[in-house]
Amino acid sequence: MTSHVNSFAELLLLREAVDVEAKRAQGQSGRGELPHDFWPSYSALANTDGGLIALGVRERSDGSFEPLGMSDIERVRTDLWNLLNNRQKISANLLTEKNVQILTEDDKSLLLVWVPRASRQQRPVYVGQHPLTGTYRRNYTGDYICEPDEVRRMMAEAQGDGWPDSRILPNYGLHDLNRDSLKAYRNAFKAAQPNHRYLDLDDLELMKKLGGWRYDRESKVEGLTVAGLVMFSEYEVIREVIPNFWLDYREVDPALPASARWSDRLTMDGKWSGNVYDFYRQVYRRLIRDLKVPFRVQDGQRIDDTPVHEALREALANALAHADYWGSGGVVIIKEKDGFSFKNPGLLRLPLELVLEGGHTDPRNNSIHRMFLMVGAGERAGSGIPKILGAWDDEHWRAPNLVEGVKPDTVTLQLTMQSLLPEAAVQDLRRRFGNDFEALSHDERLALVTADVEDAVTNERLQGITKLHSADITRLLADLTTRRMLHPEGKGRWTKYRLPETGESRIPSLWQAAEVVAGEHPLVSDDPAPMSDDPAPMSDDPAPMSEEQTLVSDDVLTVPEKSPEHLGRRAASRAQMEQAVLRACQGEFKTILELAQSLNRSAETLSRHYLSRLVRVGLLELQYPNVPTRKGQAYRAVVSPTLPEEQP
Repeated sequence: MTSHVNSFAELLLLREAVDVEAKRAQGQSGRGELPHDFWPSYSALANTDGGLIALGVRERSDGSFEPLGMSDIERVRTDLWNLLNNRQKISANLLTEKNVQILTEDDKSLLLVWVPRASRQQRPVYVGQHPLTGTYRRNYTGDYICEPDEVRRMMAEAQGDGWPDSRILPNYGLHDLNRDSLKAYRNAFKAAQPNHRYLDLDDLELMKKLGGWRYDRESKVEGLTVAGLVMFSEYEVIREVIPNFWLDYREVDPALPASARWSDRLTMDGKWSGNVYDFYRQVYRRLIRDLKVPFRVQDGQRIDDTPVHEALREALANALAHADYWGSGGVVIIKEKDGFSFKNPGLLRLPLELVLEGGHTDPRNNSIHRMFLMVGAGERAGSGIPKILGAWDDEHWRAPNLVEGVKPDTVTLQLTMQSLLPEAAVQDLRRRFGNDFEALSHDERLALVTADVEDAVTNERLQGITKLHSADITRLLADLTTRRMLHPEGKGRWTKYRLPETGESRIPSLWQAAEVVAGEHPLVSDDPAPMSDDPAPMSDDPAPMSEEQTLVSDDVLTVPEKSPEHLGRRAASRAQMEQAVLRACQGEFKTILELAQSLNRSAETLSRHYLSRLVRVGLLELQYPNVPTRKGQAYRAVVSPTLPEEQP
């Protein structure tokens, strides 16, 4: 993360690359004071991705910054260091001298505090003395106080490398394993390493070597570990230990009618063992089926196992070895015509830049990771992600995208087999913008094509596609916005740029199929608002919409008062509203426009507070599941819904 800027103008250009929080910090005297709300922001940034707190700056209503300055800035800096080292105030001091900068320009001095991302061993960073009540994180709306479960997950992550998959499970043994799964693993082990000495061991001794069985010298207790259970047992047995355990593979065939939904699916339906190793074996075969990648010739022999095959093995094993199986949502793998998505619960345990750099590794489940290594799946020393990046670069495909989500915590690796400048997208943009598109630079075209192909483009995404600095990307996106070739949504680091829409808009922020299933994207996540009232209380008049949301502004259909779907904005409980949505979608697909009209709600409220949850728990299905952001996306109530407690 950048830890120095040279001017106020440069500070403004950081807003879309670094989380920047502006605080007036004027104090009662007007000379400067460390504000009380500094500490929740410090905690939130430390527990998320880090960022910058700019003291002596006012944020205007339009999102721009106004430098106010602080005349007594040295006193404010002294107070900062004193309180950082006061464990009554904050649980950890993450700063060094290089993280605190005084920026002076035009006789105004600002104090810039660069907060790094806390390591997993340091989290949670909390205000006061009680982590369950003083831990904050950050999403697109700003700082929020963490739920107790979020805090407990952070505390569990900090406990050490041996947690949780090396935990011994009392009263579980080899009789709980699926023998066919273990036999298949032995065969794969032999094929990968035919002369390995472990192959001569019986099942118990092999499990001990792999970490599936462990003896604790201190407690004198031994038994099957979580890793052994998850890798080789049966779904029903695994759920006795891990209630949220869920594995799901979905394959989309665009040639099939929308009503078919998935052309192939492997999920917890009782038709197979339901353990991690069998999921890996069956899903990998499906991932490479029909993979159109040319074979290689090496030493005169045909090699069908290309770098792309290796990359897909790595991506799948990585998702399974790094999954927080106690988390929410389960592992979801999606295969589409031109790409793949690998989503697992749990956040990255290393900063993103270290993951992309390679050479660093911190698997959440060490024993499961080791088991995959033994059969040639997964990479040592943190080289897996760089190998995936390299394979995709060799094919000249769009750069893989590694995305963290919160509420619930997830990591999604998105791999698309589209070129950086797909001809169809380029032609579409040429028709749309004419000579203006022809006049664009290569990087500007990349920005527009990305917005078209991926539904939106961000500063962070362009950093992974181009070689531009984040400040240059900010200028590029601002220029395209000025020329009305892109339309911004959100502010600061959470700003997304979309192609200007006409007519029916896309559902806000439903960008990726795995995210729709899990409901974890910031704009559509379940909100911790009171359950008894509308999560976003409004007046009886329709809520004002943004330029892209005026799809129902002039022609909203007024539903008669007698209609059960006509619910007052303040009176309807969440449960009532969800029932109204399900009734409206019974038997046919309804677009968000149609739902907004019939239910007298804004499209944004429906998307943010209701639709995502109903999709996640299996009560609503998408008409176009492989293109969740498609114009005219529609929802239909599932005839026989999966109960929420059976599908995380």
